[in-house]
Amino acid sequence: MENNMAAKTTPYTQIIQDPDNPGKKIRRQRTDALGRLGWRLRVRDPRAGDQPERVFYGRFDDAVRELVRRAGDKHPVRDSASQVEDHDRPRLRSEVAGALPVQDPADPQVRRNYPPVLYMGEQEALCMAYIVPGLGPRRRLSSITAGDLTEMIAEVTLKDGKTPSSHTRQSIANTVKAMFRDAQVMGFLSTNIAELVPSSWDAVSTRRRSLTMSIGRMETLAAALDKVWPLPPWARDLTGPEGEGHGDIPRLTAFTGMRWEEFVAVEDESVLLDVGLILVHDTATESGGRREIRRVRDGDEPGKSRAATRSLVVVEQAVPVIKRLQAIRRRGLELEPAREQRRQARGVKRPPNMPLEERWTLLIPGETGGYMSYGHFRKKLQKAHEACGVDYTVHELRHIAASILISSRVSDYQIQQQMGHASVEVTRKVYGHLFKVDCTELARRLSERIDILTEAELAEAEREGNGECDETPDA
Repeated sequence: MENNMAAKTTPYTQIIQDPDNPGKKIRRQRTDALGRLGWRLRVRDPRAGDQPERVFYGRFDDAVRELVRRAGDKHPVRDSASQVEDHDRPRLRSEVAGALPVQDPADPQVRRNYPPVLYMGEQEALCMAYIVPGLGPRRRLSSITAGDLTEMIAEVTLKDGKTPSSHTRQSIANTVKAMFRDAQVMGFLSTNIAELVPSSWDAVSTRRRSLTMSIGRMETLAAALDKVWPLPPWARDLTGPEGEGHGDIPRLTAFTGMRWEEFVAVEDESVLLDVGLILVHDTATESGGRREIRRVRDGDEPGKSRAATRSLVVVEQAVPVIKRLQAIRRRGLELEPAREQRRQARGVKRPPNMPLEERWTLLIPGETGGYMSYGHFRKKLQKAHEACGVDYTVHELRHIAASILISSRVSDYQIQQQMGHASVEVTRKVYGHLFKVDCTELARRLSERIDILTEAELAEAEREGNGECDETPDA
């Protein structure tokens, strides 16, 4: 699966009849009246969240240059062997990281160098969404000071005007540090002033701390999701005693600590309620409308880390949630054969995203079987946010599970295993702000111990003053 790209160019294709094999269809690249190849140009706007598309006809190199122009990069595409003139020194944009070797689809043997603005990942998206607008797109790197960077990060706001979390500010700061470090390594800067930018921004935002033991607010959000996103008509009779339905998704996340890509890929047979465990070994990531399935049993690499393949403990509060989800899955499985017959009779061209034999095998499937769409779930969750005022994201619900573990005084290793972190150090780094709750309990215990020791010493001194001594007098 390709990374989530902020800008990309792909062949503009069409399906036609194979002239050499009647009855068989093939896919070929479209051409215009002059015989020029067609290319789809897409430039993603990280703030707006959309990715408008435009068709361009011509050579691949010309399509890349047009894409660079549309992405806001006015510099021509340079070969990696060319010399960087002084007037070509980079300004504030993602080109400071150098050029990425990209294979030319028109000639698989040719590898060309294009600016990474074409193939943006998370760091480039942060750069284009926050850093460039905050400092100015045409500003030279050498004119930026550490104070400018610190002020820019402190004044960052989201698209809706809300204050970002400390995690977002830390991500921006890390991107700034990496960008200036690369510029120094390449010789564009003599010193790296970004080293003076703070790495921790917890003082700016306390959002993550507010999540500690917020089970009541989680339930408020889950109840709102039950109302704004009711179960489909064929499963309405399977709601819980309080009308629980799709709200069981945030409930399961908060009680188990699974990531989104983990719980949408958990198969029902991996849930072992008789021993109180959930086996997590598959992931289903979704980015830019594309989904990647990783199944460890098929030899694929594990999800976020090898520690992500683990056995989760099922708490008592999660048992009714899981049973309701299992009942919905079984009902969907019973109705699927009749549905498939109706689809074939109507000639549906876009069936569910899984083969017939694999549909309704997941604990949390989509309404037509197969994997649930993250984009669809986010839209429903946003409606629940507006309805109840609790704006927890899926990942923040995972933080609630961590806070429950920490307040239960379990060991760091047990927390690491349940959350699926690569090491205990990662657990401490991510949830260090929650461990501060334990410091209060530690201080109380130490104070009690100090009082006990003080009383014992005073009692010992009093006995010595009264002549009560264990020493045996000389004969």
